Amino acid sequence: MKSGESHTLHGNVFLIAFRMKQQSLDNHLFRVHAYLTIAGNEVLKRLGKYLNNSTFLKKVEEYEKENQKFRKDFNVAWEATK
Repeated sequence: MKSGESHTLHGNVFLIAFRMKQQSLDNHLFRVHAYLTIAGNEVLKRLGKYLNNSTFLKKVEEYEKENQKFRKDFNVAWEATK
């Protein structure tokens, strides 16, 4: 795995912002990581409801609030890779 994709996967926000602006042949790899991120977010939300664990669900809700700001920029980058 290339260093850039590794940092994207592990959450280096500075590199994610750079990666979202980058137009290259590697955009398909970015999209693969994006699909995994989106799927992971959905799993967290559904798992919190399924477990009926208020502590876990509260943490997921806090994460979701923080993630809303990132999603706006992410959507722009996603559309740019089509």
